[in-house]
Amino acid sequence: NSKGEIMHCGRNDNQVKIRGLRVELDGIENTMNTFPGIERSVVLVLGEGDGKYLVGYYVAKHPVDEEALSAHLKKTLTAYMVPSVYVYLESLPLTVNGKVNKKALPRPENRKKTGNGQSATNDLQKELAAIFAKALGIDDIGIDEDFFEMGGTSMLASKVAMSAMVKNLPIAYQDVFANPTVLAMEEHVRAMRGEDGQKADETKKETAKTPEKPVMDGTVDSVLAFNSLKNIDGITGTSKNELGTVLLTGATGFLGIHVLGYLLDHTGSDVICLIRKGSAETCEKRMKTMLMYYFDKPYLEAFESGRIKTLEGDITDADKVAALKDENFDIVINCAACVKHFSNDDILERVNVTGVKNLIGLCEAAKKRLIQISTVSVAGENVDYALPAHTVMDETMLYFGQDLSNQYVHSKFEAERAILTAVAKGTLSAKIIRVGNLMSRQSDGEFQINSITSGFMRSLRGYAVIGAFPVSDMARPVEFSPIDVVAKSIVLLCGTPDEYTVFHAVNGHWIEMGDLIAAMNTEGFKIDVVSNADFEKRLKEALADEKKNMLVSGLISYLSSDAESVRSYVGEDHTYSKNVLYRLGFRWPLTDEKYLTSAIKSLITMGFFDEE
Repeated sequence: NSKGEIMHCGRNDNQVKIRGLRVELDGIENTMNTFPGIERSVVLVLGEGDGKYLVGYYVAKHPVDEEALSAHLKKTLTAYMVPSVYVYLESLPLTVNGKVNKKALPRPENRKKTGNGQSATNDLQKELAAIFAKALGIDDIGIDEDFFEMGGTSMLASKVAMSAMVKNLPIAYQDVFANPTVLAMEEHVRAMRGEDGQKADETKKETAKTPEKPVMDGTVDSVLAFNSLKNIDGITGTSKNELGTVLLTGATGFLGIHVLGYLLDHTGSDVICLIRKGSAETCEKRMKTMLMYYFDKPYLEAFESGRIKTLEGDITDADKVAALKDENFDIVINCAACVKHFSNDDILERVNVTGVKNLIGLCEAAKKRLIQISTVSVAGENVDYALPAHTVMDETMLYFGQDLSNQYVHSKFEAERAILTAVAKGTLSAKIIRVGNLMSRQSDGEFQINSITSGFMRSLRGYAVIGAFPVSDMARPVEFSPIDVVAKSIVLLCGTPDEYTVFHAVNGHWIEMGDLIAAMNTEGFKIDVVSNADFEKRLKEALADEKKNMLVSGLISYLSSDAESVRSYVGEDHTYSKNVLYRLGFRWPLTDEKYLTSAIKSLITMGFFDEE
C-alpha cells in the first residue's frame, strides 16, 4: 500500500475447503470452546474427496452430551461447519514446541452418529439407503437416521438427487431436505408414484413441507399502492445522495462490499460495518483484506479518519443488534442474508427473517430508516396455472397467489411482510430494494470470490461440462445486473421520500441465453445447441459419471420431483423503478458482447470452469 506495508490476502492456514465450501476451523473451535465443560478443542478434516468430513476433538473433565453440543454449534454455525463426529480426550497430544500434534490425534473408529439404525426391510428402502450411504461416503445408514445429522450437506444432497435421477426415482434436490431419512423418502417416493392406496396429491402436500399460504390483512397493500408511475412526480434527489452515517450489515458480501465502496468513493457518508471477524485477527483486518481483494486498496485513510468503523456481530444476535441503538447512525442498509435456497436447519429463518425483525426493532427504537435488500424472486412460481398467464410482479405487489415453497424465497417474502407491516403501522421508516441476477462488475468484470454460491453460475458451469445446451431455451431471456451498478442504484434509492417503499433494482436491458452461449463459445468453450432429448441424454450420462456429476449439479437444483406439475417462474416489472432512477440521474448499462466476454474471462481466470 501507500505506506509500504505488505498486506497478505491469501488463505489462512486454518481455512479449508470441503465439497467446494470454505470452512474456517478456528471459528468452529472457538464456538466449541464456549460449550459448558469443554476446556479446549481442535477440529480436523478427515476423509478424501466428496467423503471429507469434520471431526471435533475436545478436552473436558468428562464426555459431554454430543447432541447438545451439535445444537449449540448450529445456533451460530451453518450446518456444514458442524462436525460429523466428536472425540473426547483427557488431554491434547503436544509437540516438543508445545503445539497440538494433530498427527497424533486418534482417528475415530467410524463417523456414524448414534441412532436406532433400523435396517431396510424392502427393496425400495434398500435402494434409498444405498443412495444415501454412497453420498455420505459410508458403508450403511439406518432407515431412521437423519441424512444431515450423519454429515450430509447441501452439496451431498445434490448427489442424492443426481443418483435418484439416474435411477428414475421421483426425487428432486429439495426433496432431500424435506425427507432426510430413508423412511421419509420412501413415503415421498410411494406418494409420487401413487402407491399404497394413498392419494398422491394429498401426500405430496404433506411430504413437501410447503409453507402455509400467507393471510394478508390489507394494510400492507395500502403501503404498496403508492409505488406507481402516477406518483413519480414526488421523487426528488440528485445523483449524489448524502445519507449521513450508514450502519451497513453484510459488508463483506459481494453486494455489501460494493455498496460500501460506492459510499466511500462517491458520497461523504461515514460507514459502520457490522461483521464477523471469522479467522481474521480483528474485524478491521478482515474488512481491509476484503476491500483489498475487490478494489486493490484497503482504504487505509478511511479507517484512519474514522469514515469506516467495524463492529463484531451479526443480525441474528438480538442483544447485539439492540445495543447498536447507542451508535451514532442515520440509516441502516441490510445486505446480510443467507442465500441458500434449501436448508435442513433454521438458518434461513434465523438470518433472513428473525435477523430482519431484530433490525426492525432497532430502527423503531432509534427512529432511523431501514433499507432492506430483497430479491425479485419473491415473485415465486406459477404452479398448475394458478395465476393468469403472463402475470408479473411490480412494485405495488407482495402476495398475489404465487407459490412460495422455495425456502429462501419464502424467508425473503416474510422479511418483506414484516417490514411493510411495521411501515403500515407507522412505527418504521423503511424501503425494500429487490435486486435481480447479480453479476460481474461493469467496470472490469470482477466476480465474487465464491461464485459457486450462485445458482445461475453453477448452471453455466454445468452446460460447459456437458458441452450442450437445449435448443428450446436459446430464446430464454436472462438479466445481468452488474454488481457495481446495482450498488450505485441502491445508494441513490435510499434517499427517496418516505412514501416510496419498494423498488426493483434490476437491469432493464435483457439478453437471451443464446447470446450468452455464443459468448462462451467465443471464449473457447464448445457448447453444442442440441435437441431436448439429446440434452437430457447427455445430462444423465454426466450425472452417472462420478468425476462430473458435482460439476453439473447446478442443472438439477430447481427441478421438481412432480412430473405432472406445471411450474414457471413469475416475472417482474420494473417500469416504475426505472423511471425513478432516471429522475435521479441514473440509467442501466447495456449488456453487450464486451461485457459478457469480460465476465466469462473473469470466471475462467478464477478457475470457475476447471474440472477438478
